[in-house]
Amino acid sequence: MAALKRRRFRFKHPLRTLDATLIQLCATVFDRARFQRTKGAINLHLQLDHQGCLPCWALVTDGDTNDVRVAQRLTFAPGTIVAIDRGYLDHALYHHWTVIGVWFVTRSRTNMLYEVIARHPMLSRECILCQVLYSCRAPV
Repeated sequence: MAALKRRRFRFKHPLRTLDATLIQLCATVFDRARFQRTKGAINLHLQLDHQGCLPCWALVTDGDTNDVRVAQRLTFAPGTIVAIDRGYLDHALYHHWTVIGVWFVTRSRTNMLYEVIARHPMLSRECILCQVLYSCRAPV
């Protein structure tokens, strides 16, 4: 039903959100979900398809599984836009996505090294102040 609803704005390409959440469990009851010595947890990784606002992929892993390791195993069609958070910081992954034609949006870390290539101001009625195209630099 949500996929059939008309929206004011539509992306021309598929939009996916990739995120993970840590679910804490009692280590004595769920002994396979060891996270730390006395704590238990699992990680729930989700990929949300914004066409219908439904998860299109999910994975449950151990609590100590890094988000980037899971994202590296995913494949996206060229032209897909992937929205991710700072937990997926991996320049090799970003490069791989760029080479195959996958667009991604993420928040930068405060200590990220980059060079601004172009800056495009947005309309005053928008919440976004400007759009910046930048190139990441590896730390020296």
